Amino acid sequence: MPYTMIRFRRYTLKLYSLAIFLVLGFLFAGHLYTHDKLKRADILSSIFQNVVTGFSFITRLPRGELYLYSAVANPDERWGNFTSITINLWDGSQNKKFDCCIFNKKTMDNFVTKEAFIKNDFGYSPFSARQYQCQIPQCIMNATHVGMVEHGTPCSAFMKTIPVFYPSREKGKLAICAKIAYGTLSPQRLIEWFEYHRLMGVDKVLTMVQYLNEDAYKVLLYYQKLQFGEIDEFPLPLPGKVIGFSDRGFEEYRFTLPQCSHDKQVGVYSCQEKLQGYDYVGVVDFDEYIVHDKLWSLKDILNVCNKGRTAVQNSLC
Repeated sequence: MPYTMIRFRRYTLKLYSLAIFLVLGFLFAGHLYTHDKLKRADILSSIFQNVVTGFSFITRLPRGELYLYSAVANPDERWGNFTSITINLWDGSQNKKFDCCIFNKKTMDNFVTKEAFIKNDFGYSPFSARQYQCQIPQCIMNATHVGMVEHGTPCSAFMKTIPVFYPSREKGKLAICAKIAYGTLSPQRLIEWFEYHRLMGVDKVLTMVQYLNEDAYKVLLYYQKLQFGEIDEFPLPLPGKVIGFSDRGFEEYRFTLPQCSHDKQVGVYSCQEKLQGYDYVGVVDFDEYIVHDKLWSLKDILNVCNKGRTAVQNSLC
């Protein structure tokens, strides 16, 4: 065999070997990257397990399940009395007719059944984000807890319920829903974000928290101590089992549509209801900044937009 042909075959063999080596290298690197993400998530979960206790407010029905996240009392226009309750939940049932079981647990035997109506519906998903509303009867004005059953099913003093949150009137004030904090966040950038919004006239920031790196969580605790921030727990793991996604979450490699959009919306519903006493409520993520070209505060911008009497003012909004 000619020497040139032998050299050519040797070079060809070396190129094939190099190509195989590179492919195996990329596959191994991808495995390490995914493994590192999963390991980091496990570490964060173990760090944060003493803060978020999981999800327990489950109403099991013959045709599915409801996962109740929060219940918020709604006032009349004058904020004189609370006349209804809004329940923010994941709806994994095939039924759309429910009753509210409204309790005053200071007197354990005092409860009443009222029909629930859909207040907001985020659309279809295996576990849809929805709000149900039920009227508070005069006989039980100081409702402390609420549960849900299928329409026509009797309530029970021993059924699972969630506490009713009563918002306060905060006239002239501005609040922000910062959605859900999870995974690894930069504490430095969190501080920048909070301080910027303090300068911009924000009075309160409400954040739902899943598992979170310790330094970032300390930042949230610091602003809660200042009474500027407020923390609500968000369930970990997320409620309900979606076929094909045994471990869904908000990170890119665990995110699934449309379900995770519904998961976030349950938190937004709850936040907006709890902050309903503020004149202005905005939904702003931790990587978002609203900046006016004249550096007006957010409250000034909203006040001008709210008046909206001139073309000049309207152009600023």
